[in-house]
This record gives sequence, structure tokens and C-alpha cells, in this order.
Amino acid sequence: MRSLTKAFVTAGLALLLLTAADAAQASSLTQAQISAIVSLLQAFGADQTTIATVEADLSGTASAGSVANSCAFNLNQDLQYGDQDYEGNTVGILQSDLIKAGLLSAPGEQVRGQGNGGYDLFGNATLVAVKAFQAKYGIPASGYGGSLTRAQLNQLYGCGNSNGNSSSSISASTPSSCSQFANLQRGDTDSTTSGLVSQLQQFLGITPTTGYYGVLTSIGYTNKCLANNAQPASVSGMSEWMGGDPEHDFTFWYPSSWKVEGTANGYSSLDVFDSNGNKVMTLLETGANSVPGSASQNAWNPSIEGYMIAGLANTQEYYFDSNTGQWMYGEFPQMGSVITTPADVSVNTMGGLHILSWPNDTRHTSLLVPLSATLFVDIEATGNNVAITPLVDTIVATDPTIAIPVPTTQQTTTIQAEASAYSGQ
Repeated sequence: MRSLTKAFVTAGLALLLLTAADAAQASSLTQAQISAIVSLLQAFGADQTTIATVEADLSGTASAGSVANSCAFNLNQDLQYGDQDYEGNTVGILQSDLIKAGLLSAPGEQVRGQGNGGYDLFGNATLVAVKAFQAKYGIPASGYGGSLTRAQLNQLYGCGNSNGNSSSSISASTPSSCSQFANLQRGDTDSTTSGLVSQLQQFLGITPTTGYYGVLTSIGYTNKCLANNAQPASVSGMSEWMGGDPEHDFTFWYPSSWKVEGTANGYSSLDVFDSNGNKVMTLLETGANSVPGSASQNAWNPSIEGYMIAGLANTQEYYFDSNTGQWMYGEFPQMGSVITTPADVSVNTMGGLHILSWPNDTRHTSLLVPLSATLFVDIEATGNNVAITPLVDTIVATDPTIAIPVPTTQQTTTIQAEASAYSGQ
């Protein structure tokens, strides 16, 4: 009976507040007064939907799930611990606001994804920052990004405020160079840029296009368009092999007197010949296979994929562990115990891609370069005692979102080192 009475009281109080909402807005309630009303509702056990609706009416903002303002930099939906986004939604905008408020360290909080990208994450650091922001402005410090919190953030950092981001007026045109996208910035959308964000994503080879300038687009633009890590236009005596599929392919440099033969449709299979016509190495692009299970079960784990070398007594495999966010090396013997250990990822190509070597291969006659967790380039020496490392050092992913290359000057130095290593061959 007591809970039923409490429910009636709560409903009555909410109805009274909603009825008086227009008058309340007209009299411009302060944030402290609205917070006191919200606290009263919470004390009577009102559900979150009721609280959000009352908050919205008293503060003059839209309730959860509706759009209060079409501005790309306004928070238009409630957020809570555990929320995350990648190329859309608003966790990234929340974190950007909290960084401006001095309550969260740049670049925000992410959960690691494949490559260098990641998902904006409403995790512990963001939760602490939200609570601190709420306490600072007299909002109940629940850590829940409701309409009161959003309204305060939008007022301080949203559209139309000098502390926030402002969209530049950009006329849509057919893109042909990086310079046409120079004024775009993180958080822009097609609606605020006349469709230019999708044009940028098409220019970068990002599919499908989302029309939101998020993590993926930011990394892609940095890799392709900023002068400090673009590939050099030319290096004396060297040529660049370029694949044709931005989803799968990669590029590398080789002496202009050499020859590269093979296919680049889908997965690439390439043979490299020196100036004397000798085949010195092969590059094979391949997908992943399942990681073996325990030796005693002689089974495979289809939920984990990697690159495998199968031997008569032992299977070796590199794979990406999404739980720990790191590359692993495993040995899976026909008899005995499975051995797994973090992979040595200290050596990278000039394109920022890991170079993985196989244990006991001291001459590095076989190297593995992951383009993603499930796509690899296997480089094998084929004779003539030609080292494959100088060429491997120059591999760059065609997809600009996979990894960040070293600066252009350092890339040029790496390519020149390859030219020197292969001089006379």
C-alpha cells in the first residue's frame, strides 16, 4: 500500500510540474532550483523517463531521444556509462566538451579498435569528469548525461558559443585535392558542410560513407593529406608499386631497374625480380585462418583468427587478441603444452605497420606484415641471398585508416637506405 501511495504521489508531482512547465520556463528557473526539483522526484522514486521529461520541460530542452538542435556540436541525446561510438553519435562530442572544461585529458577516452582507430568510450575517466562537471554546476552528480547536463554543456560549448566549435560555410564541389577539405574538423556532418564530409570519405576510400567526421575520417585525412607524413612524390632510382584496391592493398618501393610481376585484384600475389632477372622474393596478401585450440583437443578456435605456419610437429601463429588489444605469438604442438606470448611489435615499416618475424629465423627470410587483424602480407625470400627487410621497411597500407606513417623526410631516408642496400643487384 505504501509503494502504491508513493507511486500516486510521484505521478501527481510529475503531472503538477509538467502542467506548470510553461510558467516555470517563463520565470527562468535557475539551475539550482531545477536540480532541487529533480532531487525531490528522485527521493519519491520517480523513474528515469519521468525525471528526464520533467528536466526537459523545466530547462527548455528536448527529452531523451529527441533532437533539440540540429547543430553537429550540440549534445542531443542522453549518455551514460558504457556508451561508445565510432563514426557517429555523441560520446566524442561529450568528451570534447569535458576536455574544454578542463575535466578530461585530451584526446579523451577510447576503447581500442583495429589499427590505430578506436571507439569513443564513456568509461571510468569520462564518468568521473561528468560527475565533476555536474557538481560544479549544481546538477545532481549521478554521472548520467541527462538533459540538465547536456543543456549546460551546450550552453557553454555548443553551437553559437564562442567556447564551442563553429561550422564553417563550405560550398559543395567535386573534390580533387586535400586542400578542399582543409576547413573540416572533428564532429562535422554532411548537414553542416553541404555534404562535404561524405565527399572527403569518398576521397579517402572510406566505405560506407557515414557523413560524420569521426575517428576514422580524422586518421584518414591525417595520413593522406597532411604534408608531414605523406609519401614522397619521387626518390631517385626508386619506383613505387601501388595496388588498386584501397580495402586490401598496400604499396612499397623497389629499385627502378627491378621488376614486379603478379596480380593486384582482390588479394595481391607478387614476384619481385632483380636487375639480372633473378626472382628474389614474393609478396603474398592473404586472409586469416582460425587459431588452433589446445594440443590435447587437436581442435581450432574459429572465434580467433590469425596467420599460421603449419609444421609437422608444431604450428606457429600470429594473431590479434581483441580482449587485451595486443598481438600474440603462439606455438601449438601436436604433443605437449600450448605456448602463447605477446608478440614483439617494436619493429615497424615506414607506414607504421608491424613487422613480425618468426622465431629461429635469424636471417629474416620470412616476414609478416599485418594490414589488419585478419589481413596479412607474407614476404618470403626466394634465393640469391637478397635480404627482404629493406623492401619490407617501405610497405605502407593503401587504406589510410590502418596506421600512421612516419614523417615524409624519414620515409625518404628509408627508401634511400633500400636503394643503397640493393645497389648493384
